[in-house]
Amino acid sequence: MDEVIARGDADMIAVARQHLADPDFLKNAREGHPEDTLECLACNQGCIERLSLEALPIRCAINPQTGQELMYPAAPAAISRKVWVVGGGPAGLTAAFEAARLGHQVTLFEQESQTGGNVRYAAKAPHKEVYGRYIKTLTAKCKKKGVDIKTGTEVTEAMIEAGKPDAVILAIGAGISTCPAEGINASVVCDAWQILDGTVQPKEPVVVIGGGLVGMETADFLREKGVKDITIVEMLPSSP
Repeated sequence: MDEVIARGDADMIAVARQHLADPDFLKNAREGHPEDTLECLACNQGCIERLSLEALPIRCAINPQTGQELMYPAAPAAISRKVWVVGGGPAGLTAAFEAARLGHQVTLFEQESQTGGNVRYAAKAPHKEVYGRYIKTLTAKCKKKGVDIKTGTEVTEAMIEAGKPDAVILAIGAGISTCPAEGINASVVCDAWQILDGTVQPKEPVVVIGGGLVGMETADFLREKGVKDITIVEMLPSSP
């Protein structure tokens, strides 16, 4: 970047958050493999929100080393262990990558047909395609490090006893919370994930219960699909 400015190609170059998400992005570009770079999601959760709103040290939602660099060992582990990671969402993929980076023999299990967890649904919302690219890049980085990814596989206690891994990392995520309201089990009721993955094609009018990020983005998703009559119901005075 110094050379670009020195040549007069640019007066200023601002990168900022991308350095937090992946400080190797310039190195990757220079060495000819930009596909290894994790792109900043612009979520602001670990950086701007923590620093400006909570007065806490900066972190990054997709880079666990940010702000904690001295806690992460750079050298390979003295002994290579057999590590199983259960769950192929962002937490599981990141754990698998870090373990493989340290020289361990890593197998990742995901019960769904593809990796990504709930982030796959987040990527369906308008203007959030970067979340899909994030999962694709992280999955590719794991494979490049030698992680054996097994999708469509549910891990059982018997499998663990038979496989005898040295360590099992659980990254299975959380369950879906529901609204304890009368009629919640009616046939016209579904969750946001069923809308975002196309399982349910709702008829108008549509009522979205919950005005947080998931509710707002689901409503936005439906609008782009041509649904016009949408009402969002939120118990707080404003969207959280």
